[in-house]
Amino acid sequence: AATGKRNSMPPKGRLGGSKFTSVEKLNGHRHYYVKELRGAEVILQNACGEPKEHASDVKTLKDKSVWRTGWVTLEEIKEAEGGRLNEVVKVCFRCKGSGAIECKTCYGEGEVYRDAPT
Repeated sequence: AATGKRNSMPPKGRLGGSKFTSVEKLNGHRHYYVKELRGAEVILQNACGEPKEHASDVKTLKDKSVWRTGWVTLEEIKEAEGGRLNEVVKVCFRCKGSGAIECKTCYGEGEVYRDAPT
């Protein structure tokens, strides 16, 4: 289920070593890096623990509902409470979550979704 939101990424030829965070855990891990390119496939390997590979393609890596560019911090993963990282909600810094002012960041909701423009 694509969200229409895309990760900005380097050209395919320069993906080697790029870091990604999986929105859902894969083989018990979220943090991966591009190990190699095999034709149309991108081979990712988990960053810690026993090495495990995961095959993907560039189109899937660009989809923010599946992958995030870079490594999301442990704090942000804990905020997701084991759920999908794209559902992490942060308190709006402008209205401090009160929703009391007409706020262009949270539109008076008091919460800002990670993908919301700031």
